[in-house]
Amino acid sequence: MILSTVTYYIGVVYHDTRLGVYGIDWKMFRVDRLDYIYFGIAATLSVLTNGLVAFGKEWTYMVILMSFGTGIALLVLALDYLSSKSKALRNGATRVFGSNAKIIAFIVVCATMFPMLMFGPIFLLALGLVVPAALGDFAAMRQVAEERAAMAEGCPVQSGRVRCIELVADGKTLTTGFALEVSKERVAIHDGLATSIWSMNGRELIGASPRAIEAMKVKIAGQREESCLSKPERD
Repeated sequence: MILSTVTYYIGVVYHDTRLGVYGIDWKMFRVDRLDYIYFGIAATLSVLTNGLVAFGKEWTYMVILMSFGTGIALLVLALDYLSSKSKALRNGATRVFGSNAKIIAFIVVCATMFPMLMFGPIFLLALGLVVPAALGDFAAMRQVAEERAAMAEGCPVQSGRVRCIELVADGKTLTTGFALEVSKERVAIHDGLATSIWSMNGRELIGASPRAIEAMKVKIAGQREESCLSKPERD
């Protein structure tokens, strides 16, 4: 979003570029300052709401951004409609949005929050960074999905790399699982059933042994079987 905003400033606001995509003047506002305000707010809102993605609220994140873009588009259209009553238009000037096709396209592009990427040259300029970033996000989401699946299966060993750890104190294993977060004071471990936080005082983390991994799988299987048996039957 920040990259797209910068490219918009360079290609549209600073140089006052006017490219007729779909027959629309994509200079969104007649005053440059409003362009800065709009995309400044859009970029800030994107950063502030980006944390929702980390909590699995991707759709909430998208709804907030699209609602903002749609609201701005409707506001611009309302101002354009009011300006149509002005003396300038009665003297021969034309409205910015003179057809339903232009209005619909403007709302759609604003709702996506990326109107600057509709410019061909600017899109090509940003392509080298936007595409790798998108691929990186996709890879990260895929890795998270694999991690969750691995937790549900009980900490497997993949590609020769031990993905599980043991929390050990005085030679005794306290728990086995995924280390979700580690600091000098504490560690958060998911044991396949739930996440628990342990103090690191006098304890250490080591790679889980095959025996510990098998014990973990047995524990998970037993818990699932007990959960199934405890469910009431339905008619």
